[in-house]
Amino acid sequence: MKRKRLAAILLTAAMMVSAVSTTASAADTVDKYYYKPSITAGEWISTVAHYKETTSEVYVAPDNSPSGYSQMRTYCYVSGVPTNKTTAGTVRLADGRKYAINNYVYEDGDYTSNEGVRMYLRMSPTSGSGMMDGHWSPDYAYESGVTYV
Repeated sequence: MKRKRLAAILLTAAMMVSAVSTTASAADTVDKYYYKPSITAGEWISTVAHYKETTSEVYVAPDNSPSGYSQMRTYCYVSGVPTNKTTAGTVRLADGRKYAINNYVYEDGDYTSNEGVRMYLRMSPTSGSGMMDGHWSPDYAYESGVTYV
């Protein structure tokens, strides 16, 4: 009888430790609109910064670029210095498609307690000049039809 009681106590203690050490993880997967009315290839612009709250990819859905393609980079501050944390360095994205950009923003960036890592996108058209717009979010939740880059 003592063994059963001891086992029940240990099992209860293990479940309590598991419940206490597990924290809920929020993610900022809400699409943010970016827009630049006039941009030329070679000119790099930045989106407004938002907090990245997970190690997921960064979601980007470019709608329009002068050349039909955009160059994108994921940026954050590392020890106070703006740093490109895109795994591939720079990725080339076609208009009208959805992408998940692999990055090390959350892992390497300056973490703000209870907020995450403040990050932003840097972008430029591959050629030409004109309008650039689309949507992005710092965190990515699985969705069909998305290309991983």
